[in-house]
Amino acid sequence: MDVFRCVQNTTDVGVNHIRETTMHIAIPLETMTTTDKLRAIEEIWADLIRNLDANESESIPSPSWHADVLQARERRIAEGTSRFLDIAEAKQAVREKIE
Repeated sequence: MDVFRCVQNTTDVGVNHIRETTMHIAIPLETMTTTDKLRAIEEIWADLIRNLDANESESIPSPSWHADVLQARERRIAEGTSRFLDIAEAKQAVREKIE
């Protein structure tokens, strides 16, 4: 897989002019296979799990629409129209859909 091209931008934000650095990564999605894309997603998740500071998770805001989605999912579980899948089952379901 090709190396991703990274561009780093630094801007002043907020009242105290806190320096915020964002990285924009150009990923060659159009040339990646589905398997490569899934591997990239798994690598990113694994890195987040390994490197997430315990206090950092509290500072990452959840989008406002998450509450609605979670409530709808809880309702479907309670009604018996949905069920939980463990990660292995979920990955297998995705693989079956794309093959």
